[in-house]
Amino acid sequence: PAAAADGVDLASDATAAVAFLFAARTASAELAEKVASTLIAALEKALPALAEETDSTDAAPEGLPENLTAVEAILLGLATIAAKNAAYVTEKLSADTIVAQLNQTYKAIGYYKKVAVYAAKKQQLDGTPSTQALNESAVTITVLTNLAALVGPLTTKHLPSATLVPSWEKSAPLPRVAGKKSARESIL
Repeated sequence: PAAAADGVDLASDATAAVAFLFAARTASAELAEKVASTLIAALEKALPALAEETDSTDAAPEGLPENLTAVEAILLGLATIAAKNAAYVTEKLSADTIVAQLNQTYKAIGYYKKVAVYAAKKQQLDGTPSTQALNESAVTITVLTNLAALVGPLTTKHLPSATLVPSWEKSAPLPRVAGKKSARESIL
């Protein structure tokens, strides 16, 4: 599997990252370490863009990769491998530089999740959005939720223990939007 990743950027190629997630799920104990090494290298390549620092805590982080699904697949693959070889994955992800980048990434994901929820609600209030736009918003929110659940424990040098459904298999429903109430409804 590691040889198959030569020349492929897992951090930006969702199809390849999903293939490695499948490899992680089906890998024997002997191959799990090789798959984990490939996934960790891809995560290390993706983290600088995810963990882009800002000048102030209120400023918007920049640099999230266009394909968050690829990063989600990488992290899901690492969580799967961790169930087979926790010591190896924990050791590799406990480096101080990786933990610092994971902390910045976690903050950026939190910010962008708030922005995505706001945008989805605004889109619903502004008119009749297309079904495709609503589906894209739901997938974006699901990806960010999964990333937060996967990155959060790693920031404290723990492995994620939640079983997550990948965003490409099922997306979460959009947040409910309270519509404008008529004068009569607001009195009742």
